[in-house]
Amino acid sequence: MKTLTCQLTYKEHVRIWILREAGFKQKEISQKLRRPLPTLSNYLSAPETPTKRQGRRQKICTPL
Repeated sequence: MKTLTCQLTYKEHVRIWILREAGFKQKEISQKLRRPLPTLSNYLSAPETPTKRQGRRQKICTPL
């Protein structure tokens, strides 16, 4: 069985950071927002500004 992924809304992002700054623990925040704890901990452990993914290296074709 597949597990559903939970995407957070913008309002939830803001509420998470407000509650985190107020000193709430991750478990308390996940209970208040009714979101799974792993979703919340993944969000909080990620960098604030996402980094660009490395693409596939291009093959260098040089004529002989």
